[in-house]
Amino acid sequence: MKNGGIGKVIKFDSDTAGTKLIFIGNFTAVNGLSRVQAAMADLTTTPATLSNWSTTFYTSVCSNSFDSYLRDVDMSEDGSYAVAVTTGSYGGANSSCDTIARFET
Repeated sequence: MKNGGIGKVIKFDSDTAGTKLIFIGNFTAVNGLSRVQAAMADLTTTPATLSNWSTTFYTSVCSNSFDSYLRDVDMSEDGSYAVAVTTGSYGGANSSCDTIARFET
């Protein structure tokens, strides 16, 4: 877990076609693969599977006051990108703390 705490999904969103689901929370791995605070599921398989999409952007250390510093995530209607919002404290120009970031999916 990031900064201790309980492993959990905080927020999730999907594209309107229901093919992709992005989720954020307090975790560092999903299904044994490194996924720090953000991951995506492929909903076109039965059962759903972990997507190849990943990011290392959220490995930064922000304030220890938060078990996960991601606060919200939204997927575009067509599923081509997602946007995530963080808190955590100012971490400098190359930090993911206190940011809004867009990721192509």
